[in-house]
Amino acid sequence: MIYWVTIGLVWLILRIFTRIDCVGIENIPRRGRVLLVANHISHLDPPLISMLCPRVVHFMAMAELYSNRLVAWWLKAVKTIPTDRKKADTKALRVAVARLKEENLVAIFPEGGLRAGSDSVLGGKPLGLGGALISAMAQSPVVPCLIVGADQFYDPELRWKRPRVFIRFGPMIETSRDRNAMNTAIQDSLRSMYAEWMASDRFDPVMVAQTGAERMRKKEEPVK
Repeated sequence: MIYWVTIGLVWLILRIFTRIDCVGIENIPRRGRVLLVANHISHLDPPLISMLCPRVVHFMAMAELYSNRLVAWWLKAVKTIPTDRKKADTKALRVAVARLKEENLVAIFPEGGLRAGSDSVLGGKPLGLGGALISAMAQSPVVPCLIVGADQFYDPELRWKRPRVFIRFGPMIETSRDRNAMNTAIQDSLRSMYAEWMASDRFDPVMVAQTGAERMRKKEEPVK
């Protein structure tokens, strides 16, 4: 109940303040275990993805968000999984695998935080093995998810211009016990979708991923 009320509010707010261009939603199965693996460019990525999915999404979320008791209660009510990014969090791993085995949809950002440019999987940095490991342990297929444009909300001017966000759910990748091969398949899928977006008429240079700090820094630089 709390989850769907939250999604309703998120849908209302984000539909007002952004233009969402979504492709491939049919690649998310309506039932059965599936792991969604996405790149990560903005704190708005989880709500944007959740509002588009036709089923409950169990996001793995950084443990720092649970420091406030009320926020922690709400986060757990909307099915998130607290994850300590500073270590190999075996407890979070077990919880994610258990939820997948209960035939749920679990989502992870294996880059370990917000990433853009050469520091991101889209820019050439190797993808963390977290997604491939969970997929192998739970014997769960993976749906790769590309998200571009959500970082525009860090720019004080762009956020009021209803920035366009592009989200694509790629074709399902069957699981493999070979974690490295699985990770390469996920990584290649994300990069391929990004390249296709850049070569399409959906491409807009202002949507190319930047960190929040980069967006703010450009705003603060004096005009020469």
